[in-house]
Formats: sequence, structure tokens, C-alpha cells
Amino acid sequence: MQTYRFTVNGLRHHDFAERLDELCRLAPGRRLTLCVEPDNPGEADAVIAYLGSRCVGYVRSGQRAEACALIRASRQEVLQGRVVGTDRQRRWLTVEMTAAHLTLPSQPDAGRSHLLSRWSFEGRTLPVDEAERRLHAMLASLQIVLESCEPWEDDVEEWLEYIERQLWRDISSETSAQVAHILRLLTDGTPRHPLYADKALRLQLAIERMGSPEVRRRQAQHIVELARSAHMDELLCHYGQRAGEALLSLPEELARLFLTDSELLMGRLWYLRLPRHQVRALRTLLAMLARLNDLSEGDCLEESADNTASADEGCGGNPVRIAKGCKTKLLVALNAMYRAGWFADNQNHPLTNRDKALNDILQRAFGEEKPVAVRNLIWPSRNADNAERQQKAFKELMENLPDEED
Repeated sequence: MQTYRFTVNGLRHHDFAERLDELCRLAPGRRLTLCVEPDNPGEADAVIAYLGSRCVGYVRSGQRAEACALIRASRQEVLQGRVVGTDRQRRWLTVEMTAAHLTLPSQPDAGRSHLLSRWSFEGRTLPVDEAERRLHAMLASLQIVLESCEPWEDDVEEWLEYIERQLWRDISSETSAQVAHILRLLTDGTPRHPLYADKALRLQLAIERMGSPEVRRRQAQHIVELARSAHMDELLCHYGQRAGEALLSLPEELARLFLTDSELLMGRLWYLRLPRHQVRALRTLLAMLARLNDLSEGDCLEESADNTASADEGCGGNPVRIAKGCKTKLLVALNAMYRAGWFADNQNHPLTNRDKALNDILQRAFGEEKPVAVRNLIWPSRNADNAERQQKAFKELMENLPDEED
């Protein structure tokens, strides 16, 4: 029977950074879970190691390729082994796995029809965050233990606790099917292991909470956090002027619902059971929409018609407005122009505050702040004559713009 050994280093940089003595005391004999981290910024396809639900480090660079190949050949997200050695001075752990440890669970069938079954997005998406990647590792690890009929140890309890806390992060059909499969394993195993009954109840409660207002609110807030993240900065740089084209692939009804009631949308997406690649694409585009429309925490843009009217009246009487249906496109274009360095102050110095620059342009040229532009996009004027006059004025302005002088 073939045996594999890998060294895990970097212990002083992760969850046991201040507790190395405790780690070296607890780790021997315990399970260690390895999984690939494809979005690691420092090392492509890094292999991260978890003891229970806590990150302890990474497989050494010289062994990374072999570990990564084994994980991918297994057609599963994780491998499991046992800690067979520690080195406090070098800050290393040694994990060993045999063919028995490499036995992998069967994948449950996650197929299900849904409302967006024909929708697809081929563009670049945000990377999976560390917490969601850890969730997948904990789920796969728990499934392996249950299918192998191994005893319920402390690390298995940690996995279940982490799953209970973090299950809201992934609403995909694959994860839903995997959780349902684990629940069946716990239920079927109760006659042999009575303590499984309590574990099954806890997992069932975690599943039931997925559609709750609290979870929907957390999911919506997570998208706002992604919109403000450094990963979104990088993604917008990648798309540049094509960001608007990417957003156009987002179904209009879905985008409108997100901007008006994001929590309701999260609930609907949960019940649709979309495949994981669609969930990640939708999450990316919704975060991009939130970023480009300058949404802030708790801002659902639900304002009355009177508020919209008063905002229009406060534009200083400027007769020029952005054409109906073109406000988001203009914001995308202005953002791309800012990133390309096309805007400068009166001394030709590059601008450093994007939001202030875009607001100044909108205010001076169209008499609108960016939130007003977004609001008018969602609730366009019901006065057809006024809307037509605005479009005509904007068109005439664009036609009469002088060419740029050298």
C-alpha cells in the first residue's frame, strides 16, 4: 500500500501563530486536511492544510506539485491524512496518508432544473474567498469520515461547528446536495452511533436557517463587501471599458431586484439551487453592479417618488440630463476613463479621488450627483414629454461638442 508524506510549514503565520506549543502537543495522530488554493496570490495552486477547522499552514513548495496532483486526480476537493510528526524548531508538521486515506466519497447527483438554467457568463469572476474554500474543505472532510464509518473525534466536531456557522456562504446546488447527502449519512448512521442524532439535528437546523431573513441579510451584505474589496479593484482593472458589457449579461430583472431589495433576491437565489459556476458569476456581477452604482451598506435605494422629484429639483436648473437608460453606461464609461488617466485637475495633475471626480463631472455637466443618476436609472421619469426633451438636449449637446485640441 503506497504511502505519501508531506511537510506543512508556515505554522507561525496562521491560526496557531501564537500557540505553536499547543499545536505541537495536539497535532500528533490527528487528521489533517489538504486542499488546493488556486487563487493564492503568492504561489499558484498552493496546498493549504487544516487541523479541524483551523488553518495551520501550507505544504512545502517542493512537494506542492505532487500534493496538488493527488488532490486533482482524486476528483475531490480534499485529501486527508494523519499528523505523524512535529518539529517545533523548524515549525513543521509531517502528514502521512495511505491509499486508505485517499478513498474518496461518491459525488451525489446535484442536477436540478432552475429558472436560470440557460443563463451563462464566460467572463472572469471574483476568486473564491478563504472562508468559502474552508467551508468546502470541512464539508468534504466530514463526508469522507461518515462514509468511511470513522469515529467522531474532536476535529470532526470542529468541522460541523464551522459548517453550521459558514454554510450561508455557498448556496450552490453542489453544496446543497452535498449537505443533504451528509445529513442522510448522519441519519442512517444513528442506529450504530447514537450521537449522530444530535449532529443530524444541528445540520438540519443550519439548512433551515438558509432561507431566514438573517442569512439573506448577511449574504446581501457580503456582496457589498466584495464590491469594496481589493479583488474587485483588480477585476475592474481587468475589464476596463468592457465592464459595462459584462454587466449587460446580467438579467435586467435580477439587477433591478438586487438594487431594490437585495435580501429578497438572495432568498430567491437560494431556492433556485443554481450550479456553483453560475452562483459565482452572479455574485461577481452583482458585486460589480454594487461597486459601479456606489451602493453603501444598508442602502437599498428604496425611495419614494417625492424624494426622486425633490432630488431632480435640486440640480440647479441644469436643463441637460443623462439620456434615459444610459446612466449606468455613462458611469461605467466615466470610471474607465478615470482609470485610464484621462481626467486631470486645472494644473494637469492626475486625479486621485475617483468618487469625487465622477461626482464633480456629473454635477457640473448634468446637475446630478451619482446617487441621483442611479436613482433615476431605477425610477425613470414618468413624464414622457420631459424625458424626451432631456434626451434631445443631451443628444444636441453631444453632437455639438468641439473636437479635442492638440
